[in-house]
Amino acid sequence: MDPITRLLEDIRDSLRILSLEPAINIPPRAAALLLIIPVFILAVTNNTQTLALLLPPITATYLYAARRLRVVKLSLKLLAYPVLLAAASAAPLILMGRQGEAALFTLRVIDPAVYMMAFTLIAGWRRIVQGLEELHIPKPLTRGMLMLAYYLPRFTGQLLAILTARRARTLTKPTHTEWWRLLATSTGELLLRSQHTALMLSHAIEARTLSPRGEGAGR
Repeated sequence: MDPITRLLEDIRDSLRILSLEPAINIPPRAAALLLIIPVFILAVTNNTQTLALLLPPITATYLYAARRLRVVKLSLKLLAYPVLLAAASAAPLILMGRQGEAALFTLRVIDPAVYMMAFTLIAGWRRIVQGLEELHIPKPLTRGMLMLAYYLPRFTGQLLAILTARRARTLTKPTHTEWWRLLATSTGELLLRSQHTALMLSHAIEARTLSPRGEGAGR
C-alpha cells in the first residue's frame, strides 16, 4: 500500500473516533472547560520537569480510554503523529546544541496533544462541542466542528474509493508525482459530485416546500 493511501486511511479512521460514544458521562460545559483550561496550561508551561512528569499519567489515561473504547491500535497510530511532528520541529534546536530548549518545545507540543486526544475519548467530541455552545462560542464554529466529525470520514472514504478505482486502471506503479496528480484530480471530482448532490437536494427541498429558498424562514 502506498504512503498516500495509508495516510488517507489513517485520517478517515482517526476522524471516526470523534463520533464514538463517550467513555464517561460528563456535563457538556464541564467537558469543554476541562478540555480548554488544561490544554492552555500545558501549552504555556515553561518547566521541562513538570511536563515530563505529567506525560506518563496523561498517556496512561489516553491508552486506558482507548482500550475501553476498543481503539487501541488506531490510538497508538494517532499518538505517533504529534511525537514525530514535535521531534522533527525540534531537530534544528538539537543540531544547534540547545537540547534543553528542544526538550521543552517537544513536551509543550506532546503533552497538550495527548491530553486533548485522551479527553476527547473520555468525554466525547459531541459533548465537548455542546459545552462550547453553552459557553457562547459562535455557532458557525461549533457547527463546523460537528460537521468535521460527521462528513470528513465519509469524504475521505469516497476519495479512497475513487483513488483505488483509478489506480486499478493503470498497468504500472505510479510515480510520486503521478500519485499527487491522481489525488488532486480525484479530490476535484469528489468536490464536483458533492456540489451536484447539494444542488439536487436544494431543488428537492424547494419543490416540496413550494417556495424559493429563503422564503418562509421567518414563518
